[in-house]
Amino acid sequence: MAIYSESLSDLSDDQIRQSVGRAIRELKFFPRVAELRDLAGVAAKDTRNVEAEAAWKWANDYLRKWGVDLMPLYSNGKRIEAPAIPPRIAYALRRIGDLRGLNQVTAESRPFMFRDFCEAFTLAPIADSLKPQLTAAFPIAEGQVKQLSDGTNERREVKPATAPVPTVRSKPFSQPLTDAQRRERYEMLRQQAAYLRPAQARHIEGMPNQSGESHSDPLGTLEQERA
Repeated sequence: MAIYSESLSDLSDDQIRQSVGRAIRELKFFPRVAELRDLAGVAAKDTRNVEAEAAWKWANDYLRKWGVDLMPLYSNGKRIEAPAIPPRIAYALRRIGDLRGLNQVTAESRPFMFRDFCEAFTLAPIADSLKPQLTAAFPIAEGQVKQLSDGTNERREVKPATAPVPTVRSKPFSQPLTDAQRRERYEMLRQQAAYLRPAQARHIEGMPNQSGESHSDPLGTLEQERA
């Protein structure tokens, strides 16, 4: 009977009287705890939903007060640290990415995040009871997770990559040409003009310009002007 008393301790006297009266009238065998709660109008599923919603509200209030980084508060010169999160709520928060995941909830993602949180909150007691068996069944996995967790907390100094600095060579200023250089340059240009003149003449010969006159040979004109 101690189990019945503990399991029904959250019910009021009226609910217990209603449950016992209905059990006498409606059941043929001695009722179980779940049946008594159902007869009292408190179904197990409804109870779980109410508890999960209360835990969801608690987690959101906790986030608004302490933030993601759990910064301490100061009041009258005293430092107030954030209280520890209850294990069952902490288990549910891990399902949705801890407080950082809860802090990023949007209007679109809220129904799905709330559903996942409530499911994890309901399963938390089962997960806690199976923890010894799971630890014994997956010892390597647990060690790997712990090692990864320790590695992420280490701070490593990252040195910036040093790239070789290209050497910039200054370009020398051009000096004025001497008379010999000018004559050599002119002779080279004259030979190029002599080579290109026949092809250019065939291309533009007979093509009138905007004034209706035929094009003249620009290379020849330049040579005549120099002469």
